Amino acid sequence: MEAAYSLDDWFKLYQQGLLQDFTSFFKACYSPLVRYANRLLHDAHKVGELVEEVILRVWEYRDRWCSLGGFKSLLYTALRNACFNAIQHSRRLERRHASWLGHQQVAVEACVHQRFVQQESLREIFHLAKDLPVQSRLIFHLYYQEGLSHGQIAAQLLLTQSTIRNQKARALKILRLRLKKVKKL
Repeated sequence: MEAAYSLDDWFKLYQQGLLQDFTSFFKACYSPLVRYANRLLHDAHKVGELVEEVILRVWEYRDRWCSLGGFKSLLYTALRNACFNAIQHSRRLERRHASWLGHQQVAVEACVHQRFVQQESLREIFHLAKDLPVQSRLIFHLYYQEGLSHGQIAAQLLLTQSTIRNQKARALKILRLRLKKVKKL
């Protein structure tokens, strides 16, 4: 955006009452403020937004402009503070994001660990199940590994559902005792 007047020239004309419109003020301020803000921030989009906000805010205080030095000081100080606030906000967001990622990493690690422990436990249980009595081993396999219901197993083996439940309970009792022995070792 090309300025029709330099900032100094615009201010002198403003004081003389020759320029009183916001558009000429905006054009005079925009380019020098963007150059200044680009030294502080390296985000062209954010710089443009901040410069526009500062120009509008400073315009609202135009009745307090007394001297060119005070006017420029107000303009550049407001922009510097806006840039620093944007940097602080960005850093806060980065810290929150890093913290969130850290929490997610811990949760994922806990989940992976839990799944590993679960798989190892199941592997150990199925390994111990190989030494169960034949009928109990078969029912244990059909129920826990094949996912069949008591009724389906009873129909397949031509046994009653109560026999299936009793054999499954027997298998679980034996496995619990064996797992306690393994844990003690």
